[in-house]
Amino acid sequence: MRGSDFCDPPPPAEAPAPAVALPPQADADCDGDIPIVVASDAAAQSDLYSAVTLAGVVGTDCIVLAGPRDQPMPADQQARLAVAAAGGSIVGGEAAVPAAKLSSAEHAKARTRIAGTDRWHTAVLVGIEAIKLADSASLSTADASAGAEDPTTDCTGDMPIVAASDPAAESDRYSAVTLAGVIGTDCVILAGPRGQPIPADQQARLAAAAAGGYIVGG
Repeated sequence: MRGSDFCDPPPPAEAPAPAVALPPQADADCDGDIPIVVASDAAAQSDLYSAVTLAGVVGTDCIVLAGPRDQPMPADQQARLAVAAAGGSIVGGEAAVPAAKLSSAEHAKARTRIAGTDRWHTAVLVGIEAIKLADSASLSTADASAGAEDPTTDCTGDMPIVAASDPAAESDRYSAVTLAGVIGTDCVILAGPRGQPIPADQQARLAAAAAGGYIVGG
């Protein structure tokens, strides 16, 4: 058989990059608005959900996408941030939104960085920041990095927040954890996939919880 009859195997196909759900506010006019800066790669999806929640509290539609953590901020987003008001927030730690992405002029505008020890803790801290910005007299605290999303936490007498727990409900789960930060509860009930009954252990946690609470999701 001739050598030309042999073909090199094709190179392995690269895995597609995970899809990122970007908020529509990323194209809004930021002129004079309060900005919320957040990374926009797949690893920052939870921060994006938290940023949208915070935007709802602040009443702004200026969410600035800082781009993937290992790349510079896109020029169109830099332009949106440059015309935004002073103040605002950065959702995520230095690994997600490095200070080097923000110019010295931006640092002078005193953006408040909201960053926890992990993605869940960050979501809780966003909830706490939200209630502060809402000028509520009842402020929450969150010392633990895990807890609100922990499906084994003791719910006895606590305010429950019920959310589905399949992949399609990921945004609802982050919203539930953020709401937990506002309320000051660690009783998030994972109701399971939407086509299945709530798991028995979660039913027991919910039965021991206080009356009232919230269901996040339709």
